[in-house]
Amino acid sequence: STMTVAMVDRVGRKVLLMSGCAIMCTALLALALGFWGYDEENNKQKLSTWQQQLVLWSMFVYIAGYQVGYGPITWTVLSEIYPSEIRGTAMALSVEVNFFFKFLVQLGFPIVQEMLGWVCTFSVFACFLVASFLFIYLKVPETKGLSLEEIQVLLRGQGQPPSSRKEKEGPYSIDGAPLSSPLLKDQTDG
Repeated sequence: STMTVAMVDRVGRKVLLMSGCAIMCTALLALALGFWGYDEENNKQKLSTWQQQLVLWSMFVYIAGYQVGYGPITWTVLSEIYPSEIRGTAMALSVEVNFFFKFLVQLGFPIVQEMLGWVCTFSVFACFLVASFLFIYLKVPETKGLSLEEIQVLLRGQGQPPSSRKEKEGPYSIDGAPLSSPLLKDQTDG
């Protein structure tokens, strides 16, 4: 995650989140393949040496994918998207929701694994990561290089930040016309 923090402003939050999802999804599919044919109850079919190696390396790759995306970048994006008036409370709530769902996953994993088996369990989690990838691609804004104020303008739908707009008349524009906002007024006058 140290490398991710160093790359976040150069590569972008959205790219790193999607990359992390793709890496974790690939690792989970490899885990499903690694457990293919494994029968835990009857011990008829043990994991072969290549399957054991695949399971081990897939876990390492999954952890690396988490450290590329969800580990550090989630907190960066969350701290940027909340307005300053509610940022402290919203971040506290985000932490609680995050840990609650981590608890549910850890509690439910053995139950799901017992019901579905190893292959289906890892495949279901891979499907959740595909859905996460699509959500990030379609709904999460890229905030690379933007100030907190610019991010709030972008999220409120009041224009486009300078790095992505086509017109260059003002610091923000809707169809080329400068915005009239007291927050932005100071920036355009100075």
